[in-house]
Amino acid sequence: MVGNTTTLRVILAFVVGGICGVLGASLLEADLANNLFTYVSVGFIEELVKAIILIVIGWRVIPKSASQGALLGAAVGAGFAAFESAGYAFNAVITTQGLDLITLLQTEALRAILTPVGHVLWTAILGAVLFGAANGRTHFRFRFSILYAYMAVALLHGLWDSMSGIGAIVALLLTGTTIADMRFGFIPAGSEQAAASLATVLAAEGE
Repeated sequence: MVGNTTTLRVILAFVVGGICGVLGASLLEADLANNLFTYVSVGFIEELVKAIILIVIGWRVIPKSASQGALLGAAVGAGFAAFESAGYAFNAVITTQGLDLITLLQTEALRAILTPVGHVLWTAILGAVLFGAANGRTHFRFRFSILYAYMAVALLHGLWDSMSGIGAIVALLLTGTTIADMRFGFIPAGSEQAAASLATVLAAEGE
């Protein structure tokens, strides 16, 4: 227990961050155009949704401190990542060739390793700055540091997401496809399926 942040509140942050966070972000991202700014937009949307959930969950936390914000932020981020990973697991296991359990295990194993440096860390940083700005008071207070922190984590999120496109190219290269092959659309026999499985894993880490 940190301050008056109970275990129940942390669990609530995890569950609400997962269910409401993923649902809210999905609705806001539904109409995004597929262009250069899509990944940046996704970063700003998802971090905004998590920030709103964090404010709602932490509204009655008194007094507010950076440590409580970091704890609740990490819980919200972990919940978001967990439910998002469940979606990626479903996408990974269902293929045109049937169930692909190997890709499922690869996806979930790598996400389990990298999640702490993704959603958990970003929302923990934002939570620490948001609650720290209150400086022991009972209510949140606006500081430009909150805006700066939000922009920083959203941009980091967008950069991380952009790795999915890079991951597809890396997957093809790792399966023996050359730059010339990709330029002219010639993919060696057997490389397409192997690259698809590998790209699924790499893309899952970048979203």
